[in-house]
Amino acid sequence: MASSSASRASNYDVFLSFRGEDTRHSIVSHLYAALASRGIATFKDDKRLELGDHISEELHRAIEGSDFVVVVLSENYPTSRWCLMELQMIMKLQVEGRIGVFPVFYRVDPSDVRHQQGSFDLEGYERDPQMVDKVPKWREALKMIADLSGVASGQCIDEATMVRKIVEDISKRKAMMQKIDFRNIVRVDTHLQELKSLLDMDSNNDEVRMIGIWGMGGIGKTTIAKCLYDQLSSHFTTRYFTEDIKGIYKDLDLLHLQNKLLYNTLGDDITPWSVEAGREVIAARLGNHKVLLVLDGVDNLVQIHALAKETRWFGHGSRIIITTRDRGLLNSCGVKAIYEVKCLDDMDSLQMFKQIAFEGGSPSSVDFEHLSIRAARVK
Repeated sequence: MASSSASRASNYDVFLSFRGEDTRHSIVSHLYAALASRGIATFKDDKRLELGDHISEELHRAIEGSDFVVVVLSENYPTSRWCLMELQMIMKLQVEGRIGVFPVFYRVDPSDVRHQQGSFDLEGYERDPQMVDKVPKWREALKMIADLSGVASGQCIDEATMVRKIVEDISKRKAMMQKIDFRNIVRVDTHLQELKSLLDMDSNNDEVRMIGIWGMGGIGKTTIAKCLYDQLSSHFTTRYFTEDIKGIYKDLDLLHLQNKLLYNTLGDDITPWSVEAGREVIAARLGNHKVLLVLDGVDNLVQIHALAKETRWFGHGSRIIITTRDRGLLNSCGVKAIYEVKCLDDMDSLQMFKQIAFEGGSPSSVDFEHLSIRAARVK
């Protein structure tokens, strides 16, 4: 069976964490093949020996060098102290924002994982003098992963459907992770610094914050929001950037917007029968998640009311960002922190023109410099 090697400096899209005897020849083999067919570089260790009290340096590098870790939680997963040690390290990296974690509850109940009951009962380790000190951290790691959005066997009619849902979700998350090169965006550092201040990302309280980004059409609100999302998304367990809401809403209804939000944050194909029911589902399903949500291009209050009417719909520490041309709309929905994207001054306009017109950002002669100033309409 094919296995990734460490020759790529442990630079992987996905690291598969699993209990071999439960899943190596079933869900994990199918999942590995499906990920590979999508061009997703995946590390799957087929020959590891679960010996000792330390994770090998090779596996440590592979996990740290991956964008995502897919953890397959199966019935015998907690019988392996090695798996529990690996999970503890994985969740530590997730909390630090260094990797994304996607749980797969394979023929196990997520509530058993969360509460360490049934086959996930860890009391046996607590009776072992050599293990008892490790158990609290293992319990914390299991609770943390149970609270993340993933896929459970009970949500799928068969393993093929389960594999397809996992691969689709990972593919979408990978696409959303594509880094934006914002080095040439004029004043981007200033924009991001001021927006991060409004979001108060360093706050230790559990407040849910909603801010607005306001400015005229074409001034760069969406680009700035994408840069902000790119920098912050790893700090949230669930995230979604919905672009050009006004364009979607023009062709489709509010229910479609709600369905897109639920599917992209939870991976579930939920179809509420009404907009009001959709609000209740959003509040019920996202209320326990730390969410980063960007509503881009809003032009009607009903769009906000359908997707994020109240901050209490979202878990502690969530951040909601709305971009719009209509400041009155932000005031109407109770957004108190509003960032205005202003027109560029003369020097910034000249800098932007040079970056667009000349490779490297500067003209090749004095004559071109004068023409650049005239073209940028700098007085």
